[in-house]
Amino acid sequence: MSGITSKQSLQALPLGTLKGKRVLMRVDYNVPLDKKSGAISNPQRVVESLPTLLRLLDVEQVQSVVLMSHLGELDFVGVVLSWWTGVALVFVAAWLRAMGRMARWVVSLCFD
Repeated sequence: MSGITSKQSLQALPLGTLKGKRVLMRVDYNVPLDKKSGAISNPQRVVESLPTLLRLLDVEQVQSVVLMSHLGELDFVGVVLSWWTGVALVFVAAWLRAMGRMARWVVSLCFD
């Protein structure tokens, strides 16, 4: 099996190493959501991931980037909805689409 076997930064990899590959990227999209609408109220964490995403897609020319994240429990109008937080990542996908990138929310799994 070929590939990267040890943890390295993206900048440490020779250009072209990831070309045409699917990349799994762990991101921290635990962003604050509006308690009434569920929309992102502060997209800073998503914005901070954009340089890496753009480098992967535009410079490294990867086939696709699979983003892996979570959201903490959501206090929605005074009711804590821990099951709803995976669904809330759909707002992050919509935000990325609005930035001009194709993004789809695929699946959310929650294990206790």
